Amino acid sequence: QPPPQPPRNLEQRHLGQSVMPALVSIQVARRRFAAQQYKPSSTNWRKEYWDEGRGDYKNNNHRFLLSDAAGTGKTQVIKVINRVLQERRIGTLALSAYTGAAVVQLENAMTLLTLLFGGDIKIPHRQQHLPQEVSEEERTRFARYVDVEQLVVLVIDEISFINATTLQHIDTRLRQLLDCEAPFGGLMVILAGDFHQKPTTNGVPMHKAL
Repeated sequence: QPPPQPPRNLEQRHLGQSVMPALVSIQVARRRFAAQQYKPSSTNWRKEYWDEGRGDYKNNNHRFLLSDAAGTGKTQVIKVINRVLQERRIGTLALSAYTGAAVVQLENAMTLLTLLFGGDIKIPHRQQHLPQEVSEEERTRFARYVDVEQLVVLVIDEISFINATTLQHIDTRLRQLLDCEAPFGGLMVILAGDFHQKPTTNGVPMHKAL
């Protein structure tokens, strides 16, 4: 099978080049953890990676914005990153979107509400605290959709649908489900989409909240 073609957009090529050092950092951390070079009593490599300050989790280069118009190669970038994850055995990628209409156009994707909130459509758009803990049932449901131990990258497509408060809920939920206080539970997060299309229907759009 031939490798995916490189992105046509120079900014997207730059993003792909920026992602690689972070992926390598995660790969090294996981190998060290497997070799028990972290605390032997721990079972959470993300937590140890964050607590020990290894890699660059405490900088912002584990969160990326992949924004451009339709047809400019965003999906191609995601395919290349997924290919790298598989070939180098770094981990897995979860592909998600806010709406079901977007999910059906993506390969092996699911809605954020299904992945993180069990399909609960009552996630608030206004500032409101989520429960401090998640139940075992919620953890089990999350593990049905992803390999928790192998999960490294979360891609959120059609990011223009998501307002600032919803993104904060996603961050909080991932910290809870992955038992890690690093941003987004220690995952690399790629926000993909075009802010000139399909604005959020509730709350303040992210680009206006920044």
